[in-house]
Amino acid sequence: LNFRNNILKDVSVEAVYTSPYSQVKINSASLTAMGQTELKGFRIDLLAEPDNFRLNLNWDNHDKIKNSGNITARGTFIKEPGPLMRPVLNIDVDSTSIFNKNNRWKIDQSKILVDSNAIKINRVFISNKDNYYQVNGTVSENPADTLHLEFRGIDISPINYISKKKKEPDEISLDLKGILEGNILLTSLYKNPLLESNLKISNFSLLQSNYGELAVVSAWNSEKKMADIRVGNNLKGKKMIDVVGNYDPAAKKIALDIKADKLPVDALNPLLRIFASNITGTTTGKVKFTASPGNIILKGALLAENTSMKIDYLQTIYRLNDSIRFDKNNIIFKNITVLDEKGNTAQLNGSVSHRNFNDFKANLVINTNDCMVLNTRPKDNELFYGTAFASGMTTIKSGTNSLSFDISAKTGGNTRFYIPLNSSETVSDYSFITFLNTDTATRKEEITKQTTVSPESETALDLNFDLEVTPDAEVQLIFDSKVGDIMRGHGNGNLNISYDQKGDFKISGDYIIEDGDYLFTLGNILNKPFTVENGGRIIFNGNIDDAEIEMKAIYKLKASL
Repeated sequence: LNFRNNILKDVSVEAVYTSPYSQVKINSASLTAMGQTELKGFRIDLLAEPDNFRLNLNWDNHDKIKNSGNITARGTFIKEPGPLMRPVLNIDVDSTSIFNKNNRWKIDQSKILVDSNAIKINRVFISNKDNYYQVNGTVSENPADTLHLEFRGIDISPINYISKKKKEPDEISLDLKGILEGNILLTSLYKNPLLESNLKISNFSLLQSNYGELAVVSAWNSEKKMADIRVGNNLKGKKMIDVVGNYDPAAKKIALDIKADKLPVDALNPLLRIFASNITGTTTGKVKFTASPGNIILKGALLAENTSMKIDYLQTIYRLNDSIRFDKNNIIFKNITVLDEKGNTAQLNGSVSHRNFNDFKANLVINTNDCMVLNTRPKDNELFYGTAFASGMTTIKSGTNSLSFDISAKTGGNTRFYIPLNSSETVSDYSFITFLNTDTATRKEEITKQTTVSPESETALDLNFDLEVTPDAEVQLIFDSKVGDIMRGHGNGNLNISYDQKGDFKISGDYIIEDGDYLFTLGNILNKPFTVENGGRIIFNGNIDDAEIEMKAIYKLKASL
């Protein structure tokens, strides 16, 4: 059974009626409450008569880390004195203790009265040493009736699980953390709920980012018929957030003016995790946040200060100091100057759209000028890797579990591009290798290899590189990296490199060698350096195992005198 993420497993129900008694017993292997706490051996026992009942809740995990409880409540049905004689239910909750992860929580005796118009709660008090929850007051349609909640030393992380639906692939957890202290006053819960609060949350964390102590104060404004809201933080003396606004219960709308002062941006990491990580830096500026049922809007601008992020698949890190705009459901980047690790500049345009801060989709264009566009190692990508500086355009698009890169560029200096041919053989193991004298050296090799494709991840990846390779760039074909069986070259060519969601990796195009060298190996015991002459050609025909090499390589010998 599953109700709002409260799950009962292996449930059995027994119901018996013997006049005038009715008894219902519900046994289960466990109850997972709010998707978080598992109560093993959870049982419900209800014994009822026409005018009273006894309810018992019991669970025990029988483990070293104790999670157990035994709660008993008794109810009596009476009629209210007076001409209307309305039915009233009196509930008495016995004092008891429950254990949560070996922590003992004491529940004091309390009374609850329920009639047709109101629920009256007489001091529900749950405590663990100096920490406690307290609920006291009345819930009704009468605006004069109030419900008072008081907290001290309470962990707020269970809020992440309350009313949580089945997790969707694009769902982002707020990952709220902190210890709550303060009080809340609630009125008109049946119609237009009103809330007044004075709360303090220490060690407050949101989206894995720490904000120190957070103060939340709200008070009812009779003239505006709204609740005025004020929020601020204090992280080791730094006040980075100042929020002023209101809540309109009639329209069910909240409007906040948010001022940020050197606010850390690392909270963006889980939001942009599909294509970026290691987002650091601070931001300063003002935004306006409005929210109503099914609609969240953020407008304004923030100045990113010493902000950097890593594009994960490319392993490139970019830094920026510029303004980022927010408009309805978009985060907008317009003519943003970014710098790579070497200080080379590029220009960023585009946006990251979202649906009420879920379902984030990126559409970004980076125009580079001799800027780093690739910085991978074999552990990052076994198909191809290297450090590439290029001038051109990089387009990044992401959706729900999908990511695409489209790069059209011309290589620049300090570019080194590696293509492993992934063979356990050295080139000398091929039967068609022939040695010639120092005056002529001609050979044609067709390489038949099996390319290892990286296993599929949860994110569907599409990659397209259109590269104009110049002599500034060094290209290496790696036959066997263990013994140094590698051909290096500089030259010209136009190459297309692609990788799709099915895991198909292809290289197409011709590469004309201007100069290079090749370390020939023989049976892992002999190696000879060859010089590759101008005019050699590497022909890529799609699959890496269809590649052809046409080149002249010379090995020079010194004659004995």
